[in-house]
Amino acid sequence: MRRKIWCENFLYRFCTRCLLLVLQTRTLNIWTIELSSGIVSRMTYHPANDAAPVWSPDGRELVFSSDRKVRQKWDLYRKVVGSTEEEQILFESSDSPIVAQQWLKDGSILFTSGSNADFYLLPQTADRKPVSLLKTPFHKGGPCVSSDGHRVAYESDETGRFEIYLAAFPTFTERWPVSNGGGHQPLWRKDGKELLYLSPEGKVMSVEVKGGSRLKTGAPQALFQSHVLMDNRVKQYSVTGDADRFIITEPVEESNKPFTVVLNWSAVLKR
Repeated sequence: MRRKIWCENFLYRFCTRCLLLVLQTRTLNIWTIELSSGIVSRMTYHPANDAAPVWSPDGRELVFSSDRKVRQKWDLYRKVVGSTEEEQILFESSDSPIVAQQWLKDGSILFTSGSNADFYLLPQTADRKPVSLLKTPFHKGGPCVSSDGHRVAYESDETGRFEIYLAAFPTFTERWPVSNGGGHQPLWRKDGKELLYLSPEGKVMSVEVKGGSRLKTGAPQALFQSHVLMDNRVKQYSVTGDADRFIITEPVEESNKPFTVVLNWSAVLKR
């Protein structure tokens, strides 16, 4: 039986032991939750905004977006987990915000940029020159590469609404539609045999994926209803490698209950 846990913060991916969160104090900062103990630890302390963190494949580093140089100009930074050294800037944007989506096994970083969230790959070479992967006039988002590196799932609104597509990676050829009633934020099961995504109504959907000489996908099946408020800018759910456990964001209701302020309370205690 698949289990789900509700979370009231922006969340990103599981690693083996921790979950990444973005919490707001005066600015956005990156935190982790140890899954075994529930201990919450703050990862970044810069007075600027730090957001959209992504784990390295070994869970020892993070890449994230920050507007440390210019307000609302989001660049990519790298942090070693547990280190007190200052975070290293990986790539500086020109005008469009840069948001990391996935840190691949070969060390390259998949990110989105531009008004249509075009897809780029940042190799870990000396010059770190981004490679354009997919640039279209349609809005896109959520690119997620399978663990074998052969397929990528993403969302696009080219039909008039966001749907989920599969394609060969990194060429984006052999494209294949997956959803048929709208879809957002695809995630892979570790073995690549199942793709998960959110429906427009917030249902967590599952699609069987079969490889071989010709890609085949099953009909989308609803696993359960979530309570997310749909937002393409941030990840709103995460899943373990075996897709057995989910963590999902849940909106927090504002309380309108009245409260009482007691003045001169020390005098009351003496009565």
